[in-house]
Amino acid sequence: MDNLETKSRRRTRWSVTRQAILATIAIPGMFAVVAIAPSVLSLLKTTVTGRKLSNKLFHAQSVFWQLVNEGYIEVDAKTKKNARLSEKGRRQFEMLKVPKKPRWWDGKWRMLTFDIKERRRATRDKIRDTLRTFGFFRLQNSVWVYPYNCEEYISMLKVDQKIGKDVLYVIADQIENNQDLKKYFDLPLR
Repeated sequence: MDNLETKSRRRTRWSVTRQAILATIAIPGMFAVVAIAPSVLSLLKTTVTGRKLSNKLFHAQSVFWQLVNEGYIEVDAKTKKNARLSEKGRRQFEMLKVPKKPRWWDGKWRMLTFDIKERRRATRDKIRDTLRTFGFFRLQNSVWVYPYNCEEYISMLKVDQKIGKDVLYVIADQIENNQDLKKYFDLPLR
């Protein structure tokens, strides 16, 4: 049985691989792993370096086909090539693009609050993971804070997860005792 650290590393690796595959396909051209024949993978297994590379390629192929099965990527049905992002994949790719941090902070806090029912626990967990990845600070259980404009990103998240009415986006001028927040985001402490 895997411990939590192992599960977390596996989840993170899986997530990073998914993002890399979506980004690769979003750029014109074909995803190279699809073109690699199984015989090439078996030849690679004969050396230590080859085994490591083979395992990584196998992992990437597994993630790729999972993305195809989940509807993020479309491939030609006959040749199993010519990979391209589906509409769902394009939305996901747009969500992965983190906006650049502005030169200076406008002094406003962006807060996201949500109240998602227990029966949608998987959605709630995915939102938490997404906010953590984006760089939000968890102020309370379902209250997250970010210092820069991210309204477009949150709108896309709401549409993608079908949670529009369960999530509130708030812009606040002040948060009491915000010194820890300012340190977390490396903002001026004055």
